[in-house]
Amino acid sequence: MAHHSMLDDEPEIHPNPQNLATAIIGIGRTARKPYTSFTPSPSREGQHSSYSMCRTFGDSQFNTTEYLFSPLTTSSSTPSGSPSIPIPMSPSIPTTHTDLATVTSTMPITGSPVSTIPVYLTTSDTQHGDVPMGDEHSSQLLNKQFAELSDKIVGPALSKAVDGMIPAMVERIAGEIRGLSSPCSHHPRVLKRGSVEDYDTEPEHEDDLTPSPHRKHPGKRGTKNHLHDSFRKYLRDKHLLKSKSKKGPLPQSFPSHVVEAYNHDNDNPPTLDKIAIDWQDSLRSSVWNAEAVDLLVVDFQEKVKTGSFPLVIFDDDTMNLDKLRVLCIDKLRSTQQACREHMKIEGFEDSQQREVATRDLSYRNSRRQHLDRYNTHKHGTLERHRKVVDQNRHRNPQSWDTIRRIIDRLDVDGMSGDETDTPLGATPKIVRRVALPWISLAITDLLHAIESYVPAVYEENMSVPVGNSSLLRLMEAKCASKNSIAIARLPRNWYDDNWFKAHSSSARAMLDVHKDFDLQLLDAYHSANDIRRLICIAEILNYYYVNLDRSPNKEQAHNTESTDRCG
Repeated sequence: MAHHSMLDDEPEIHPNPQNLATAIIGIGRTARKPYTSFTPSPSREGQHSSYSMCRTFGDSQFNTTEYLFSPLTTSSSTPSGSPSIPIPMSPSIPTTHTDLATVTSTMPITGSPVSTIPVYLTTSDTQHGDVPMGDEHSSQLLNKQFAELSDKIVGPALSKAVDGMIPAMVERIAGEIRGLSSPCSHHPRVLKRGSVEDYDTEPEHEDDLTPSPHRKHPGKRGTKNHLHDSFRKYLRDKHLLKSKSKKGPLPQSFPSHVVEAYNHDNDNPPTLDKIAIDWQDSLRSSVWNAEAVDLLVVDFQEKVKTGSFPLVIFDDDTMNLDKLRVLCIDKLRSTQQACREHMKIEGFEDSQQREVATRDLSYRNSRRQHLDRYNTHKHGTLERHRKVVDQNRHRNPQSWDTIRRIIDRLDVDGMSGDETDTPLGATPKIVRRVALPWISLAITDLLHAIESYVPAVYEENMSVPVGNSSLLRLMEAKCASKNSIAIARLPRNWYDDNWFKAHSSSARAMLDVHKDFDLQLLDAYHSANDIRRLICIAEILNYYYVNLDRSPNKEQAHNTESTDRCG
């Protein structure tokens, strides 16, 4: 009855991973090894007879699997000093199981072999005597019992454990997926106005400097970005910036008589409570606007120092009053331009005149944006030429240094722009060079040769350029720029000869040309693709040349000539 305290009468078990591992390992070991009889170790000389029995139990660890899963009955009385410990078993008695949590903590599984404690079978024929079983029969019986126990206990236990772990695993995987997506973005979460999280929650990142994966070259967001964003928010709260939507209201100007009175007598100066800008006047030279900007700058700096904008850390060098004043004027320029255009359109009383003025302003804005993009292309061309010079200087340092001086002297105004050569929306987009009418052909050929060296470094190093591929650029110009202004004080041979002679003597005097400068000749770089293209073109020409030589008319004439010679 001593063993009954370790048994659990409840039919349902509550497994944990350690107990399940103990049960599975025990079943596997017993199923693989045949049953062997118990052989007591000889007692040592000079020791008590019970020492050998304790030694045997200690070495065998009392085999947790056999003890746990063998059906137990009342233990039979065994004389002390007996060479075996019989455990009577009866197949008719229903199987019970032990509390795995209790046994596992006291009996750890070791790598020792299966205990060799004999098992006696109690049947109906031998109810009053314990008959030892044979090795083969006992192994079959144990395997059968363990299989039944596995189906009844271990299988359901494992099923429950797996079912219990699946929701936790799904939640963990979902959390990892959310962790991979949310921390990579530097944009804050969008919260509803007035929600509790809007005021109580802390940002996920302390510095909010996580690089964005959407940019080509991710970098940390510094205080400069936060400063600009906070200043725009401050001016928008003061109703001094135009709405983000095109149809939104524009800021109102202060009454003109009040502004004129302050400009003359300094009466009724602007205040922060009712701050306004005179959009018709200059933001710098106007007395009213200068005072209003100073009030805004001082108030914004004070708010930054007191922590009203937590993402902006005050810095004396970058956030002094002079630099904040320049920043404030830059932020107000776009609103000033929009207000001036609106006032100009509203000045017309006739609706038709308003429509004409609106179309005119729209055309001017689109033209200005086109020129901005045009200048951007020219800046990109200049930087590309300088990069080519730096990458290829090792070929001939003296020649490439001369080319670098020519490029620096021409600067942005000497670079040709691009124009789209394909219909609107067509892909792939192709651009064509826009020629400069005043520049010489030798300079143009030199710049074209420099462009051919763009893929040289990548091909020689067998590397692939990183980033978006550039648009296909055609060097043959179809038109010349009409807005280009010639650069003065260049060498005479840098100007186009026909263009120079077409100007009057006074215009030529204004150019103040210098003496000729020998231009560095540069052979164009032929990439592997160009060579393959030339070979392909040569093969096509050769094919057509052979076919034309063997045309029917020429072949008939050739045969007639041969016949005449033979006759």
